[in-house]
Order: sequence, then structure tokens, then C-alpha cells
Amino acid sequence: MPQSAVYPRNGDPLSLGELRKLMGDGVLQRFLRYSAVRDTRWHYDDFAGDTINLDNYAVANGGGAAAASFATVVLENGAIRGTTGTAGDATASASLIMPLNWYGDRNCGMEVRFKLDVVTSVLFEVGFIDAVPGSNGSGVNDIDTPTFNAADSALLHLHTGQTLATMAFATNGSTAGQPDLATTLVQTTLPTAATWHRVRIQLEGNNAYCWLDGRLEASHDTDADGHVEGGVALAPWLYVRALNGTGKLMDIDYLSIWGDRN
Repeated sequence: MPQSAVYPRNGDPLSLGELRKLMGDGVLQRFLRYSAVRDTRWHYDDFAGDTINLDNYAVANGGGAAAASFATVVLENGAIRGTTGTAGDATASASLIMPLNWYGDRNCGMEVRFKLDVVTSVLFEVGFIDAVPGSNGSGVNDIDTPTFNAADSALLHLHTGQTLATMAFATNGSTAGQPDLATTLVQTTLPTAATWHRVRIQLEGNNAYCWLDGRLEASHDTDADGHVEGGVALAPWLYVRALNGTGKLMDIDYLSIWGDRN
């Protein structure tokens, strides 16, 4: 029986090579490249199940009054929620981390749709990190300086109790010559309370980029040594903390992560 003209005639239909052969290097090819699963790792979670899949995520909370780890919450679209509780210190926090197996040298990236119920007296982070910070801490230690609790990270960060009290893209790297850097977001300085926002972070080797709601906000690619060591294993990271006695909620609608296969 003759094969259909559209029947795959090669052994690697879901590859970047085949995609480029059919489409060249245009906009549509770049849009579809994440479907080329032979060459691209892809993790996507819309959190539509009854419970969060703890095979994929390690969740924790600071243990303070009324704090609760990220868990499924009944919201339109499906979502998970981290609850800080009301202790007003580092124990009023919740975090989520995935396995440390994503690399800047493999062009890893992530996109998260998030919402905060309150945007005062709050600290939150979304991005890549090389380890869980100790003592219920955040990846960024001080955004004003900046200094870090992580050795390698690329994080959208907000700490409303600092001098820099608006959102910033913060990166640091463990290789000599990689500077600690924080770039203030200028197009959207603060998230809007009870409103969904999308953050997208892309690593390319030792360089890092951050978008918010589809707008490029920061490009950390001007240092000869780079800004994040691309050979260090990183993990997607979520963190929220209350800076006073009023609890904060951080909702996550979806989480997607990608990178080149080795």
C-alpha cells in the first residue's frame, strides 16, 4: 500500500534537524522547537490534579504559625498555593524546588504564571537556584548590595522591606569574575495584587535574561565571564515570605521548564 505523502519518512520526526529541514530557521521553527522532544527536555505542569506531584517537587515551609507548603488549591485553570502564615519572620515562608539537573550550558529556561494576594511586606522569588538556602532563607540575601545565599542563581526577586523595594532580576555565578548583579525592572516595578503575571527566565550559557508579562526586562550578558556558571546544575525555585504578621498567599497557575538534551 502506498504511504501517505504526510507519513513520517525518517526515524527522527521530532528532532530539531527535521524541523529546520522543513521550516528553516524562521519564527515558526523557533516557536515549535520545544516540541522537538528528541533534542529538547520539556516539563510542563498545569496543576490540574487532585494533589501536587511530590515526585517532581520538594515543598517546604518555615514552620511558623499558619504556614503551609505549596499544595493544590481549587482555582480556575488549576493551581498550587504557598502560604506564609503570620509569624512575621523567616518561619513565615513557603518554598518549592525541583531536582538539580538543569544547566545554562543546555540553554535551560522556565516560565511561571504567578499571583500574590498582597504586594506589601512581602518577599518572593521565581527562578533558577543551585541549592535550597539554609534557615528558610531566600536565594538573594540582600538585593541592595547585592549579596546571595546561593552560589549560582538567576531570580526574579522582590523584597519590599529593602531600599530597592521593587522587583529586580538578580544573578550571581560561582566562576571567578562573574559579578553579583541586580537589575531593577522598569516596565512593571511591582506585581499587582490578586492579578496573574508571567515571568520567563532564559539562560544561554553563562548569560541570563528575564521577561515579565511578555516584555524583556533585563539582559545579564555584558560581562566577559558571564553572570551565572552554565556548567553548574540548577533547579527551578519558588519562594514566598511574609515580612510582617499578615499572611501572604502565592498562587502558581502553571510551570514550564525546558532545555537542550545532552
